[in-house]
Amino acid sequence: MDHLRCLSKREKEVLYWVALGKTNWEIGMILNISLYTVKNHIKNILMKLDATNRTHAAQRATTLGIVLKAPPENEPVQPQGFRETIQHV
Repeated sequence: MDHLRCLSKREKEVLYWVALGKTNWEIGMILNISLYTVKNHIKNILMKLDATNRTHAAQRATTLGIVLKAPPENEPVQPQGFRETIQHV
């Protein structure tokens, strides 16, 4: 199965931030989507990648070459208040 194609663009974006260790709340703030929507995307990612949790999904994505080394296209700007610097994978 081509796992890269089975994930939507938004799921890939969420997965990128998961792989960087962001919480659901942080991902919602970065992508300007609700916490519920983030959780729904993660649920779909887990199902599509046959992963048991977020860490497993990030590991599977890395193994399958899904997580890109560069940020997703049109990377959103960090919301004000974020103190840490994002280190790209």
